[in-house]
Amino acid sequence: MKLCRYSLLTISMVNLALSQNQQSTDPARSAGQQSGQSQQSTKDSSKNMDHSKSASVNSSRGMGTDGRAGQTFAMKAAQGGRMEVEMAQQAVEKASNPEVKRFAQQLVEDHTKANDELMQITKGKGMGSDKMKHGANQSGSDHSSTTHADAGGQKNTNENSQASNPSMNGGKMSGMSGKLSGKTGAEFDRAFLKEAISHHEKDVALFEKESTSGSDPELKAFAAKTLPTLRQHLQTARSLGQQK
Repeated sequence: MKLCRYSLLTISMVNLALSQNQQSTDPARSAGQQSGQSQQSTKDSSKNMDHSKSASVNSSRGMGTDGRAGQTFAMKAAQGGRMEVEMAQQAVEKASNPEVKRFAQQLVEDHTKANDELMQITKGKGMGSDKMKHGANQSGSDHSSTTHADAGGQKNTNENSQASNPSMNGGKMSGMSGKLSGKTGAEFDRAFLKEAISHHEKDVALFEKESTSGSDPELKAFAAKTLPTLRQHLQTARSLGQQK
């Protein structure tokens, strides 16, 4: 009887010891599992961040310099076209030489048509008329005169102010028209032809570059299509200028 009680007591103590040992190991096992899950979660999060960063970089490269180059051409071409029309409209009204007056009218018609075509192309690429006008101001110093880029200081500050203010979009064009204001007769004709030659020389150079090395197919085709007309304008302006 005593032996039986001793055996039962021994079995109970062994079971208790085993139970305590299991309880002591379960938290450690649970903690290990939680730690492993945490580490895996951290690795997954890190991989997701790396993937997002890679996608962002690739997206940025996709925009790239090609897109910006096409946009720069469109901005400069749009500004140049509007300036040509504005000056030519003055010449239609004020030129004293009938040939100069006819040439001015041709400029109005040709550049208005080209401007409209360019605007349609840029709209399809997400560049509305407001962006084109604003962007044209930013590139105005490259098209209108090299002195703006070289004068430094105050002139550069004024250009930056115009570029950041859409309400000043007509500033440069009005300034170019101011070169013709106050002039009449033969003096006006000479001043107009001088400006027409200067602007078309820049136009031809700009469109030649885009037509040969442009990255956007539509803009490249537009430049190639418009280039012969610009060359004809330049030739006519030089010819009339020699007559004066």
